[in-house]
Amino acid sequence: MDKEKIIKSLIEAIKFVLVVIALVIGISLMFRYVPFLAKYDNFVIRTDSMEPNINIGDMVFVDNTFDVDSLVPGDVIAFNIDLNGDGVEEVVVHYFDELVEIEGLEYFKSISNVSEDQDPWTLSLDAIIGRYSFKIPFIGKFALFAQSTLGRIVIILDILIISVLVDMLKKEKVE
Repeated sequence: MDKEKIIKSLIEAIKFVLVVIALVIGISLMFRYVPFLAKYDNFVIRTDSMEPNINIGDMVFVDNTFDVDSLVPGDVIAFNIDLNGDGVEEVVVHYFDELVEIEGLEYFKSISNVSEDQDPWTLSLDAIIGRYSFKIPFIGKFALFAQSTLGRIVIILDILIISVLVDMLKKEKVE
């Protein structure tokens, strides 16, 4: 290949990467600002506490606009809780079990799928993120990888390599 063809191939690869980046940004913005989609938050399941209904690696989508008064025992909810007592709140997805009143205030109790005992925490209304709507099985593992630095590098390199290979194959057919 001469220098001109290499530069042209590189420009085509850069264009392709820019289109992919624009698509990713566009989809991300869609999930934030399109009303039907913006009502959902998504989380990757990292533990087996809800198996076999919701499994490790599933991506769950929760409706953050639901009416809390409509919750019934057995609904799956996502909520923030400091699991380790380290001041860092984590998202947990468990069943809503019951509404309890403590000193005149209402609190929520949850339960996992792998235990018959309620979770040890008591949840205030502001801890509740949303009610489970649907899941996409197994995609969460890919999403976690894609969010990591290594994942981003691998994906970008893969896109570049595929783009260059496709460009080279096109040129071989033409010649």
